[in-house]
Amino acid sequence: MTQPDASGTAAAFDDPREFADALPLLLADAVWAVARREDTHPATDFLLALERWSGEPEVSRAAAATALQVSFAYEEFASLHRALIAAARTAWRTDPRRWPLVEALRDRAVEAEDDGADDIAADLLDAALELCEECPVAGDERAVVLLDQLLPTLMLVLAGRAAADEDAGRLARNARAVARRIEVLGALTGEERHRHLGELAEAHRIGAEYVARTDGVVAALDYSERSVRLLEELAERQGPTVVRRLDFMWQSHIELLERFGETAAADEWKLHRIATLRAMATMELTRFSDLTALLAVLTRRDLPVESAALSAKLVAVTEAEAEADTDGRRSGRRTLARRLRDHGRYLHRAQRQSEAHEVWRRAVAVQAQAARGAVDEVSVVAAGYRNIVTTAEKLGDHCAAVEFGAMAAEAWLRFAETDRTAHLAAAVDELRAQAQRLRAAGRFADASDTAERAVVAARELTVLDAGRYRPNLSWALTCAARMHLRSWRTDDAERRSRQAVALIEYLARAEPDRYRVALANALHNGALVYNRRREYRTSRDLTARAVTLYERAVGDKHDADLADVLCTQSIAAAALRLFDEALAAAVRAETIYGRLAEANPSAHLHDLAYALNRLASVHEDMGDSDAVPPLAARVLEICDALPEGPIRDEQRAKGLHRMVRNLDRRGRPAEALTYSTPLVELRERMAAADPVGEEDELVIALGNHATFLSGIGAVRDALEYSHRGLELVRRLAQADPQRYRRELAGALDKYAVHLFEDGAFEQAATVSCEAVACFDALLDEDGQQYAERAARCFSNHALLLGKVGREDEAMISAVRSLGLLEGLAAGDRRAYGPVLSFTLVNQAVRLNRLDRTAEGLVCAERAVALLDELTDGDPRELGLDLARALLTYSAALSRAGRHTEAVAAQRRAVQVVEAETVAEREQNRAGLARSTAGLALRLIEAERWPEGRESSRAAVRLWRDLVENHSQRYLPTLADALGNHAGFCRDNQEWAEAAEYAEQAASAYETLNAQDATRYREDWAISMEYRAWALERSGQRDSASSALDRALEIRQATAAESPAAGLPALAHSEGWAAQLRVSLAEPSRAAMHWECSATLYEEIIDSGRDDLIPGLVDMHHSYATRLGWWGHRVEAVRAIVETVRWALHLVATDRARHRSRLADALRDQTWILGDAGRRQEAVAVARAALLLGQEIAGAETGDRRWHIADGHDLLADSLAEVGRLAEALELSAHAVSLWEELAAESDKPSGDLAWALWHRARWLRATDDHDGDALRLSQRAVELYEGVCADRRDRDEFLAGALVDHARHLSSAGDHRQALEYSSRAVAMWETLAAGEPRRHGPDLAVCLRRHSTHLTRLARDDTALECARRALRLTEDVVELAPARFLPELAAACSVTADLLCDRDSGAATTLAERSVTLYTELADGEPGVFGPRLVRARHRAGRIRTRNTDGGKNV
Repeated sequence: MTQPDASGTAAAFDDPREFADALPLLLADAVWAVARREDTHPATDFLLALERWSGEPEVSRAAAATALQVSFAYEEFASLHRALIAAARTAWRTDPRRWPLVEALRDRAVEAEDDGADDIAADLLDAALELCEECPVAGDERAVVLLDQLLPTLMLVLAGRAAADEDAGRLARNARAVARRIEVLGALTGEERHRHLGELAEAHRIGAEYVARTDGVVAALDYSERSVRLLEELAERQGPTVVRRLDFMWQSHIELLERFGETAAADEWKLHRIATLRAMATMELTRFSDLTALLAVLTRRDLPVESAALSAKLVAVTEAEAEADTDGRRSGRRTLARRLRDHGRYLHRAQRQSEAHEVWRRAVAVQAQAARGAVDEVSVVAAGYRNIVTTAEKLGDHCAAVEFGAMAAEAWLRFAETDRTAHLAAAVDELRAQAQRLRAAGRFADASDTAERAVVAARELTVLDAGRYRPNLSWALTCAARMHLRSWRTDDAERRSRQAVALIEYLARAEPDRYRVALANALHNGALVYNRRREYRTSRDLTARAVTLYERAVGDKHDADLADVLCTQSIAAAALRLFDEALAAAVRAETIYGRLAEANPSAHLHDLAYALNRLASVHEDMGDSDAVPPLAARVLEICDALPEGPIRDEQRAKGLHRMVRNLDRRGRPAEALTYSTPLVELRERMAAADPVGEEDELVIALGNHATFLSGIGAVRDALEYSHRGLELVRRLAQADPQRYRRELAGALDKYAVHLFEDGAFEQAATVSCEAVACFDALLDEDGQQYAERAARCFSNHALLLGKVGREDEAMISAVRSLGLLEGLAAGDRRAYGPVLSFTLVNQAVRLNRLDRTAEGLVCAERAVALLDELTDGDPRELGLDLARALLTYSAALSRAGRHTEAVAAQRRAVQVVEAETVAEREQNRAGLARSTAGLALRLIEAERWPEGRESSRAAVRLWRDLVENHSQRYLPTLADALGNHAGFCRDNQEWAEAAEYAEQAASAYETLNAQDATRYREDWAISMEYRAWALERSGQRDSASSALDRALEIRQATAAESPAAGLPALAHSEGWAAQLRVSLAEPSRAAMHWECSATLYEEIIDSGRDDLIPGLVDMHHSYATRLGWWGHRVEAVRAIVETVRWALHLVATDRARHRSRLADALRDQTWILGDAGRRQEAVAVARAALLLGQEIAGAETGDRRWHIADGHDLLADSLAEVGRLAEALELSAHAVSLWEELAAESDKPSGDLAWALWHRARWLRATDDHDGDALRLSQRAVELYEGVCADRRDRDEFLAGALVDHARHLSSAGDHRQALEYSSRAVAMWETLAAGEPRRHGPDLAVCLRRHSTHLTRLARDDTALECARRALRLTEDVVELAPARFLPELAAACSVTADLLCDRDSGAATTLAERSVTLYTELADGEPGVFGPRLVRARHRAGRIRTRNTDGGKNV
């Protein structure tokens, strides 16, 4: 024999016999090597050698002897065992003791399966099956018996194992064995077959698994279906006895169908199963075993109706048995009580709750009857109640749980009356449990009352034995504190919490470890109470103690309690602004709950949601807005996985609230609404279920929802929700004023703001007064706690009071707000500085409105400085606040005349917001648009129109971009921006662009009107009117006329719907339309509008609206001046007469108030009369205007020099027109002196001084043609007008007139060439003006041309002169009919000049014109001899001269 080498491993053997001899030792070495996990070579070598020599008889026999003896407990050794079995197969096949070997293999396989070694069990069973297949014919019957034993076990072992490639042969062999068994069982007939139907069905079911792997899916499904059919056949014979096995077969077949994708067939079998079960349920069953078996399957398959029906039969059978069992009636009754309890459960699941309750009540009665007087009566009754209460709680039937829990408590109290020592403690426990059930049912007040009953009973226990029952009292006190917290009995909660803490501290002195957790619980209750009272410092102390106690508790079973108190600790710390502490507590709580929820989701997932909400709240308080959305989103995801119920609703509501608050802070109200809407719905549902606990949260949700609706422009909807919130909190405050006083103050403040946004200013101010009164009361109670909210309310109140004209009260409220905030900011500048700056900005706006510019500038400057300090050069956090402050500061600088600084401040505001807008937040983009619009205004005020125009256009573009995504919120602002830009363009005479933007503004307001006609129809009408004006000025007269018609249609519709407000507006618009029709050269339509306006005004005034008389005066006045300016001189006289008539009416009622209005009317009446040729009347009116102006100057404060100077000029001009030049010059001298004073005080050229100098020069020349002062004054007038017209092109007509007169003065001084040059400039200007407005400026062009012809004549340019004179004559003839009294003198003069020029060219025409001139002057002199007598003399002389020359010329011929 060859000796092994020193290594001693299997690889050292060259002879299989030697290996067979050493096999047990080599196996031991391999096992040792695997166990030590150091050197695995012995095991590897052993497996290789075994595989190499497994066919050798000696090795196979050695392996067979070892395989059935060894047993390995660990999976690491399975490969060694399986290798032994594989090697042993050769020896087993040749073993003559076949059947004992098969039985041994079977028994060893069962042991391996029990040990979890499925692979080894399968190998052993496979070997046994192989032996049975190879058995001789004589052993066939024995083989069948063993197959019956082997196949089920093997099939169970293989059912969970995947079919590997190397198992293919084994699977085929197993499949053949099963087929063989089916063949044997299927050959049975008669009763023998019926006895084995169950086994045959099971063989088919198991065979399906093998066939699926060998013959495919179709064959497997056929086997499986056959198994079900066979068992159904058995069920037809035996009834529900086999229903459990049948249900198992159905389920196996359905799962197999689903596994192979046959879902439709699986669904059909499910329906078949239900139909079969329902049919069974209708059978007449009386045996208890049948009923219970079928009932179990019906319950499993969720057939509650059938279960309830079958349960009723079971109850009937049980009841019959109980009645029949006279000897054991007591036990039968107990069984019946149990069956009734179960029957109640089935009825409940069948949605027959009321019947279930009745059955449970009967169960209680039967149980009481059965146990009465028995030794175990107490335990039986208690168990019965406990069973019903537990069942009701599992079914979610809190009402039933409360009802039967109350019965249980009363039962224990009844038992306690007989033996307090034995049963009172149990009664206390049951009362505490009942309090919990009442709380779960939402009956919080009853829960508090029941907990108090538990306290009273526990105190009785301490009287019996204080040492023993003090713990019971501590539990009852702790429970009562919790119940009172939930029912908002805060005082009671505080009292019980203090008692519990004191008692447990006493107990803990003796046994600190035992009462550590109880004390922590009691301290936590106290902390919750103090948090509710907002006594956060006390709460913080209590939570610190509680946390320490929980941390010292043994084990981790109190981790949930620790996490809960950490959340409470974070609330107190955050309220005290100890954010690091709050964050640490919240993070730790979230970590603990996260770990607990991972281990037990059903118990702690809602706790994790609570902790995440708490953590999000802390981040929100810290201003870390980016951290909130992921946490809130995670909360909402968790809530989706939680079961429906109050706990889920509460955490979901908090998660939605966190998301809402975060989006609010980010200025994204539209997105906030997507969370706020479900939050309001959820809070409404929760408040309906728990009014006491949830209605205050509903108030908050309604208020927030109103804010977001307002943020997107849905003002009316916002007002509705705000009003709902206010009405709710009013009702709550009536019931509990102390608890809801803060909420009432806040709701009133919010509602006032929304009323203000809706334009109900008076009502808003009234509501705001009530809010201020509420906050005053709160400040008296706790000035520090409510100071910030009160300051905000006072600031809002100031804004509202200012809106209704109560400026003094507004200033007082604003000062109060600033005083509170100054105090808060002194203690914590970073926390309260932003609010203070906001209020300073509001105060600056208010002061500017009151013309207290210097004070307003100081407030705005302080606001900017404060925000600069808070942002420390990095304005990202408070960028929008800083931009708003800069906007107000810029406006204040502009009002102070510091336009360059104003532009710089506003440009900085734009830069600040541009830096913020990188984040693409809606609020930032809106801020950028607002700041850009402000920059446009500042640039325009600084007379930098080109830059201002570009900024205004940019602002409009920004608003457009916002409207694309947030139309409802920003469309009103875009409409305003479009209108503002159109206004800027109008002011700068860019009428085409003004018309374009006005049209877009009108379109925007039309869209808004379709959404809310009540709010936007007025704006739409105004925008259409401005559009019409812009179109008229840009030359688009037809479009302007159409736009005006549309504006009036809007006004008429408003008046029809709301006459009280619409008719005055329509009257005003008709008057404005009359003015525009004049500009559109539609005088007849203008007159119709004027008359309509006057009629409407007078009808409304007659109805008692005397307050509209000033509007009527203004309408007549504006129309009269427009007619006068556009050359409708006669019509203008009529309108101005109406103006003066109604102005005199006003003066008669209140002279001091209305005399300035009359003075303005008289002033314009003077020039209108003069322009109409009614010169003497003009003199009288001008004198009256001057006297009234002097009266006003003597009675009123302020600088009245402008009015006095203008009055002197007006009267002087009127006197000059009637030839009273000396008086005119005397008045003119006074006027010029005043104008010189005023001009010296301004850095701009004075148009008023230029007019006075221009006319004084004219009158001086009229008195003395060679007066040198006339030329000097005229030259100065022209220079002043040139300066004026450089900035204001609407003053060109005055420059043109001054040029005409200056040319005459130069000609009188002998400078004819320069005179012609100035005259030519005048002609060019009048040509341009007359081309645009011929009716208005045509007569002036005629006068200019007539004068121009004289200058041409003096330079011997007679042909051109004659052409100008003839044209002047034609123009004058065209307009004389418009106002004969005004233009007949001009026509007479034109005839005279033209006659002179025609004298040498066409004597006949010259004579005719000269005589016509005489005729005209004769007619004029008859009416005004002083004015036209001298001109008639000159005309007659000219006519005589022309006739003489013509006569002389005729003789010569």
